[in-house]
Amino acid sequence: LKVLQEQFDQPHGVALLPHGAAAARLSPIETEPRSGRICCGPPTPFKTGSCAWVQGSFALLSSRKALPLPEEGEEQSSLDKRWNKMLLEGPVAWSMRGLITHCTSLVSEQGFPLHQFYSLFPMRGERLQTILAIGTWKVAMNQAVFPVVRSSKVTWVQGPKPTFFSEELPEDLQNDLVNDGMDLVCLPEALLKEYEDALGSPRECLKAEELCDFLRTTFERLHPAAKAAHEPESTSKPEGADSENSENGFELDPSETKMASLSERVKILALLRFAVHGLWRDFCKGRPKDFYKFVPDQLKGVPLMLTHAMQVATFCARTKFSSWRDVLPEKKCLFMSRDTYAAIAESVDTSIQGIERVVEIEIPGVRPFTLNDIISYRIDVENSVNAFVGFMDPANESLRVFWSLVAETFAEDHQIVGYDVFTAAQNKAWEKRERREAEMRGEKMPELDEPVTAPIGDRAWCKLIHDWHVLPICSKTGGGENGEDVVALNAAGMTVAPTLIDQDPKVVKSLTAILQEVGVDTVQHDVLSDNRISRLLRTIVVTTNDDMLSLLIDHSNIDNLSGVQRHDLLAYFSVLSLKGDKSEVQLHRVGLLPVFKTAAMDSTFIRLEEGTQYCCVDPSDPHANALSKLMPPKMVMLAWPTAQIKPIYEFLGIKLCNGEEAMVNLIIPRLPSICVDDDDGKRSGPFLMELHAYACIDQSPAVMRAAAQTAFVSSEDALRTGTPLEFTSPAGRCAAVFRECLGSFLPVWWMQQNQKYMEMLHALGMLPVLSPSMILMCAVELDTLAEAQVTKPSNPETAMSVPELSESLRRKSHELVEEFA
Repeated sequence: LKVLQEQFDQPHGVALLPHGAAAARLSPIETEPRSGRICCGPPTPFKTGSCAWVQGSFALLSSRKALPLPEEGEEQSSLDKRWNKMLLEGPVAWSMRGLITHCTSLVSEQGFPLHQFYSLFPMRGERLQTILAIGTWKVAMNQAVFPVVRSSKVTWVQGPKPTFFSEELPEDLQNDLVNDGMDLVCLPEALLKEYEDALGSPRECLKAEELCDFLRTTFERLHPAAKAAHEPESTSKPEGADSENSENGFELDPSETKMASLSERVKILALLRFAVHGLWRDFCKGRPKDFYKFVPDQLKGVPLMLTHAMQVATFCARTKFSSWRDVLPEKKCLFMSRDTYAAIAESVDTSIQGIERVVEIEIPGVRPFTLNDIISYRIDVENSVNAFVGFMDPANESLRVFWSLVAETFAEDHQIVGYDVFTAAQNKAWEKRERREAEMRGEKMPELDEPVTAPIGDRAWCKLIHDWHVLPICSKTGGGENGEDVVALNAAGMTVAPTLIDQDPKVVKSLTAILQEVGVDTVQHDVLSDNRISRLLRTIVVTTNDDMLSLLIDHSNIDNLSGVQRHDLLAYFSVLSLKGDKSEVQLHRVGLLPVFKTAAMDSTFIRLEEGTQYCCVDPSDPHANALSKLMPPKMVMLAWPTAQIKPIYEFLGIKLCNGEEAMVNLIIPRLPSICVDDDDGKRSGPFLMELHAYACIDQSPAVMRAAAQTAFVSSEDALRTGTPLEFTSPAGRCAAVFRECLGSFLPVWWMQQNQKYMEMLHALGMLPVLSPSMILMCAVELDTLAEAQVTKPSNPETAMSVPELSESLRRKSHELVEEFA
């Protein structure tokens, strides 16, 4: 009004109302963009910076070649300048707004080109165009003049602060969001600058929270089942409580989402990075720099999670797991994909925000997978195992992941709490689980005053999976190339881990072959290459020589072994015997194994029995073969040991000797028991013949001395047993006539009948003539017979005649005199 009043008060003043108009040619379209002119009656040479032509009552100089306008920051400007500026910012700008608003309907309905619509907005240039551009945007920005370009049509968004495309997302991805129904505005860069200058602040671009809200509501509208599957409190449940329902969430293939922005994996990850990065920035605002946890709760219900099966799921629609993705290859939908997890982790940039400590990211509806979570999937775990290939075979990836899960889970638990505290908690949890299962079966359980808390060590973990077929072993009956198979974990106590018993590869290979041959399973070597798995398994499988020996004794079939394998087994224990007490093995039990070869021609393998003496005779000894055939009862001759197995023979007390030592120390001491009950000499024959060879042929002093001192000769009258020196030869004439009284001093009858026996006895000291005591005995006998001549016999029929008796007495008397002489 002040300007109008001044205009009226001029000497030749006029009473004018400011007015303006704007028009644009729609058809044909201007060939030169932004060729509109300022008109004040007829056109002027001044351009509008737009395709629109502007009519107004401008104050022009007389030449019509100048349109006065105040410069920026000019305080004392002329009336004409102020008038023209008021006209441009007022009526002309309002006319431009009306023109632009009208053209929005033309764009939507009649196909008016959008680029032509953009050309309606004045662009800054000279002072006139700059004032017109800013004025037009200021009055137009409150209208629905912001285009949202979808594939088939253009809609309009009300100002003044619509949501613009973000520079942090690819333009084609934001176009997909627009096609999915999101109102995002995209203007040419030059118009954006004009808009921001008019607005006086930066434009409002797409924010993370806006994106999350749009995706959540749109996805639930297109897929009502996604909302029904939503469980916002699933992360608060204890481990294992929600694992059974985790696979019941709502997942779709990206191509089935009905949303262009979610149709590809790359797009989903890009949107997730954008969302998390924006939420992270917002989260950090106004917080102290020492916080330690970031929880992007705005992701709940947002369909930006890719499962390990590459399906789209919403956050918090059932629990998803962030680790051990390959443990259940048939249940990939239970796990968040690695790419999704990495996208979230990479979007939290603590260095940019200047955070002073490590920040933990707690993803809504996502947590690490643990052993308790896998209990519900026993069938899936066992079905995923390829029993007939090795542990490290690519086909057994899930088995390796399973064992890593078991090992790492409990290793972490041991680190967090003390050993006793951990084992007590495990026992208590296990006891509660068993009681709960019993109650579900209808069994009555007594009340306990105190929970079971006795430490049970690392074995607590195996109770959860004690009967699962997940233990990789090699056995004789295994279906794999090297006998690979899997057995239940509760069979671990009957399974040997050779690599934990001995570190020598050759020894391990030999032991493994022996164990498998006798029917004892062995843990596959590759299983124990992981120290974490090895630490667990060593508590349940056989890892000591003593336990392995017990298995061989009680639960194996040693008869399946070849002679070479039995020798190798003895050689292994021989090495242990050299270590003494350090071996920590009850090596005396090795004798219970049937691995000792006898020395007989038809040799067999036997075990050592208590109460039996065992020996080995040097095979180079000429008597070795003969000695091997005449072992007495409770004595067995074994084949001579090699240098490798000699130590264990010596440890077990097996005598190693030559033939002479065997006769002296082993055979001759047993001759009395062999000969005394021999009625016909058949059992004693082989022993006496061998003794004859040593005494008469070899004339071995040691054997002869030992035999001469041994009471193995039975008397003819079977009343006594004595040494050869205590007997006399029956070949003497005196011994023959006095046989009745010398029966206790003559060898048993079957010895007398064998010339070699008699030769042997003579060599051992048997008397060729009667000893003085024997002569005296014969004299007493002769005296007794002489007295009988004058005594009438009690039985006349059997009595000798006097002449006969006299002849007998004379003969005995004669032989006795000769013997005495």
